[in-house]
Amino acid sequence: MVFLFLALTGMGLFAQENKSIDGIWFGTLKVESMGTSQELRLAITVSGSTTGELKAVLTSIDQGRAEVPMDEASLDGDKLTVSHAAAGIVISGTIDPEKASWETDFTQGPVAAPIIFKKVEKIPE
Repeated sequence: MVFLFLALTGMGLFAQENKSIDGIWFGTLKVESMGTSQELRLAITVSGSTTGELKAVLTSIDQGRAEVPMDEASLDGDKLTVSHAAAGIVISGTIDPEKASWETDFTQGPVAAPIIFKKVEKIPE
């Protein structure tokens, strides 16, 4: 009887973990500039949603895996926004932890483009 309780409790905890926004979110930013197209793979690691101290780190995979701690991270309903004032970066959009999808608009200065992030286990190489 104890084993069944632990198994069911563990499954419940696992389901809750999958619904969390904490983790690594990966997407590819596609930008058109002066007739050329460029793609940058980005990962955003989100943590602290369970403690209320939301933090995010942006990793630009194709730019030497540079890591940029974001200044702000906030969740308002299903809208997750992360930003870095000095770099002029704002990434904001609807997050759906159950579908492991975060549909955003990426803005940096005059550049704005949609990007869809998917939750992954690790940052791609």
